[in-house]
Amino acid sequence: MVATLKAFTRGLHEEHLQEISLLFEQRLAMRRKPDFTWLEVEDIEDRIEAHLDALLIGGELALEVCRHAAQEGDFGEVFGAIVVFCRQQQAPLLAEALRTMDLKDPKKQYALAMALRKALPANWAGFVEQALTQGDARLVPALATVSGHLRLPHGAALQAALRRSPEHALPIIEALGRLRDASAQPVLQAALHGPDALVANAAALALWRIGRGQPDLADAPSTLAVTGGPGVAEVLRRRVADGQASAQEILALGVLGHPPSWRALFDCLAQPELAESAATALQWSTGAALRAEVFVPEEVDEQALFKHELQAWQQYKQAPARPDGQPFGDVVSKPVIDPAAWRQWFEANTHRFERHLRYHDGQPCSPAALVATLLSPRGDARLRTYAALEMDIRYGCRVPFELDMDVAQQRRALHIMQAWSRHEGGAFQPGHWYLNGTQT
Repeated sequence: MVATLKAFTRGLHEEHLQEISLLFEQRLAMRRKPDFTWLEVEDIEDRIEAHLDALLIGGELALEVCRHAAQEGDFGEVFGAIVVFCRQQQAPLLAEALRTMDLKDPKKQYALAMALRKALPANWAGFVEQALTQGDARLVPALATVSGHLRLPHGAALQAALRRSPEHALPIIEALGRLRDASAQPVLQAALHGPDALVANAAALALWRIGRGQPDLADAPSTLAVTGGPGVAEVLRRRVADGQASAQEILALGVLGHPPSWRALFDCLAQPELAESAATALQWSTGAALRAEVFVPEEVDEQALFKHELQAWQQYKQAPARPDGQPFGDVVSKPVIDPAAWRQWFEANTHRFERHLRYHDGQPCSPAALVATLLSPRGDARLRTYAALEMDIRYGCRVPFELDMDVAQQRRALHIMQAWSRHEGGAFQPGHWYLNGTQT
């Protein structure tokens, strides 16, 4: 009877971990949707918490199941097991998991980082610091990510990890930027001129975050969008007008929100390969409610799918064809690309805008306007990314915020950010250009 009860209980714990894994994958899959909005995953995250709670009260048997999952389970089960070890303060079990885990699997690296970001006990920060400098080098990407996202004061350890594991430069450089550690300036300057474009772009953004950035039109468009002034906007406008701009440069103009560039963006609506980017950029700047429901045919890279997605997709392909003969896909909301609709909108609304100001979602740009975007239930994930960076780099709002935080964590951070905007935002003139809290 005792053995039967133990087996039954073990099965329940295993089911909880399997459910956590499925929900963890679903959360990631939803975040890849083209029209993803940040509140969509809240129910999934609540369900994950319920299964974690069940494991946390499961005693030694639940820990035993988690111990096995950390070694042999899929990456979603690894996430659940690591969270349990952290919340139960089971340092030996975490150490064992880190020794035995397949860290060559990028999905497990991601799961480890997300679990530690979610549940790392404050008194374990020293472990992360020591592991960065002396531990298994394969742990560096995950631990650097944790240090940066949790704003742990590990600048010296991250620089030591970079010297020890230069192959992991990207997550280390990104973490140094989040920590705003001025002592990292020489390291970031060296990375800025290195051969890896991704690392160089991360270094440029990190230098701006620590207040040591230098204007450079060679920076990535995403960096120019959150650091550039009217001069950068004019350079990008000329590139767009001359037909030389990329889609990313067009989106950067949308973030910069400079009315003199809108004519060039409008002209791009006639170019099929740039029309959607141009309409998005115009919408980001002007706040025009010009959207349409558009059918997007299903296009799937099977190599990029998670386990449950792949199984569903393979069944999907084998299903009978749709009765109407149309391809499978989804209806999503996209910006209107019809030039006539935009021309009509501008004729009715141009009087609302002043050429010398910059605009965000139809309002003169300000901390309050950016926070409104971050709070919006339908906020575009890309624009929210830019808004969070602008709050940091342009206005000096140091509230830690990441777009892949749990929704509950985002709500707490945004509540603090909103209070900061009310108390400190009055120092900034809406629509004027700022950098590091100073008008430019």
